[in-house]
Amino acid sequence: MNTKKRLKSGAELEITMASFRDTKDLVDSIARELKKNDIDIKTLNLESEIDGGIINSLKNMFLGILVNEEIMRALNKCFEKALYNNKKITEDLFDNDERARADYFVICWEVARYNLAPFLNGIDLSLIKGVFPKLTTQSIQKSK
Repeated sequence: MNTKKRLKSGAELEITMASFRDTKDLVDSIARELKKNDIDIKTLNLESEIDGGIINSLKNMFLGILVNEEIMRALNKCFEKALYNNKKITEDLFDNDERARADYFVICWEVARYNLAPFLNGIDLSLIKGVFPKLTTQSIQKSK
């Protein structure tokens, strides 16, 4: 399985599904990072504005994923099955191509999303679907 995507920069990203083991390592490392964040869904009131504590927890969760070395090692294994403008995705690519560096987070997101999708397709997320629409600019500004 593979997919091609034209990025906003105009670059082409081609992603081939990584091996089950490499993708499962990515799933496991992200799950371990997400478990560190204390968001109690049972007490979350989806009818009211999301408070600053929830916004802060979501921010910490996002940043924790970005800087987690275990996640990045797993994602780098998935990069081995992807191409950016027909070039292998390695640290050398980002060292030598300024445009690729500008696309770095987009590349990470797209490669992770493509490889994680088969694991998540069967999960019923209806219990938390109301959380994310509440994350508006307005609710974020109120939390400051």
